[in-house]
Amino acid sequence: MNPNIKPDDLGIAESILLDAGQAVRDRSKEHGHTERSFGFIGDLWSNYITHAFTIRGETKLYPHDVAMMMDLVKTARSVYGYSIAYFFFLPVLGILVTACLARRKNIVALRALCLAVTIDYLVSLPFFLFFPVPERWTSADSAAILLSDEWSSKLIEVIRPLSGLDNSFPSFHVSLTVVIVLICFVFKFRFRITAAVLGSLVVISTFILGIHWLPDIIAGFAVGTLSVLLATTLASRADKRKLQRA
Repeated sequence: MNPNIKPDDLGIAESILLDAGQAVRDRSKEHGHTERSFGFIGDLWSNYITHAFTIRGETKLYPHDVAMMMDLVKTARSVYGYSIAYFFFLPVLGILVTACLARRKNIVALRALCLAVTIDYLVSLPFFLFFPVPERWTSADSAAILLSDEWSSKLIEVIRPLSGLDNSFPSFHVSLTVVIVLICFVFKFRFRITAAVLGSLVVISTFILGIHWLPDIIAGFAVGTLSVLLATTLASRADKRKLQRA
């Protein structure tokens, strides 16, 4: 041992190495395996650069391109969170809200939710059948890829039987989320703020993951809002007729 090295110095060095090791493990848990994460970022950059060069007809990157590519790094790191929001938050939110409304003595809120979901689907179905729009990631012009596949391709395979590849407009994911959140506010659901936060993450995830175009999302908002307005009106009238008969 070097006589110039003091025991305290060895303790400090050991502490630094332990902290460094823990930091590496923490970052691995947060952002995924390093090689896989860098490969994912490389895919995103390749798609963006190819799209930019094709559109502009020149092989030059500008400052705003660098800014966009840095933003894609953040997107790559958040893919797991957005995938969870898209695939899990909506069904969990729907089940919990339905269960809570079903426990109420007055079933007006539950009736309104069921009516709104039905209207939502009936309004969306003609667009799916007669005006099919492919999901955003399938278009080369969008410079998007299906980000959830970077976690697992099985996620999209599970919902594919319920959501066709060309059923993008309007976004049923968004419209159904809007229906659930608005019903929570209209009928003063106790955890409506939490529902709104979770719903917002679901809506954002539809774009971040490369699934929906912006018009799909806007149309989803419109259809969801219209469905709730019609459903609450019909449910209230049905409740009034029931009281009058009583």
